[in-house]
Amino acid sequence: MAPNSSMFGLQFDSVPVFPLGAFVLPDGLLPLRIFEPRYVQMLEECVANGTGFVVATLESGTEIDPSATTRGRGCMVEVDSVEETEPKVYKILVQGRFRVDVSEIWRQSDGLQRGKVELIAEPEQSLPTLPEHEILVSLLNEILNQVRGPMPYKTRRTNDARWVAYRLIELLPIESDERERLSSMDNAHKILDDIQKGLDRWVTIRRAD
Repeated sequence: MAPNSSMFGLQFDSVPVFPLGAFVLPDGLLPLRIFEPRYVQMLEECVANGTGFVVATLESGTEIDPSATTRGRGCMVEVDSVEETEPKVYKILVQGRFRVDVSEIWRQSDGLQRGKVELIAEPEQSLPTLPEHEILVSLLNEILNQVRGPMPYKTRRTNDARWVAYRLIELLPIESDERERLSSMDNAHKILDDIQKGLDRWVTIRRAD
């Protein structure tokens, strides 16, 4: 489903919510391994109906903890590919579609969280990357070249400031609160400016890992 301005502000009353330590934003790719029964059922529902689910950042608990809580924002994702590696165990690749606000979260009897979701508008104007952000473009290319596994960005939109900003927010070891702040900003150039200010710290952490 391609985003268009008429969709933003739409609300959906019951969308599956997947709490994760990982972070994904519109146009981002995220590989996942699905094996818990509640998430297998979620995946089967999404594939059968052609619908998506929300990846929401963990606030407390762990990914396998039924009582885990999430932050109030996330990203609606669509399933890009599915591979059943053994019975009821799947490797999937999802793609981020829309930033969303998530409210009124509840749990089904199987532990799957669902929530009321509202799509957040993306700025309509696409901004080019600027010469002063070239170091960030180079860093992003370096990171993507090192990624192992299914991250097939067939086209790297490194001339699009928001695409570069979103990929860096996903891939750098940025603190959760700072990720939330950066991803809620509308001006892509300002996001890149702020990433550049914290770059030394985040690159040091990433290389230490």
